[in-house]
Amino acid sequence: MTNHGSRAFAGYHNHQEGMSLRDWFAGMAMMGIRANMGKSCEAKALARWAYEDATAMLNFVLIEKNDELRERQEKIKAGEDAG
Repeated sequence: MTNHGSRAFAGYHNHQEGMSLRDWFAGMAMMGIRANMGKSCEAKALARWAYEDATAMLNFVLIEKNDELRERQEKIKAGEDAG
């Protein structure tokens, strides 16, 4: 299990270790899974699915932010090259 260092609510609890962003995403996913499936799924399977979803969400966010940063850097570089 990889901890990406991000914290949920980091700005508010900056001095404390809080839950990771991955844990928060997993909790949100778990609520959605439970809302759709009720108690019909086993707890271990529910936790596994929730963390798989959370990992996918976190990876998407990290990739998306990296792409945005790269695009901004390219625009800045293009502006410097043109001027």
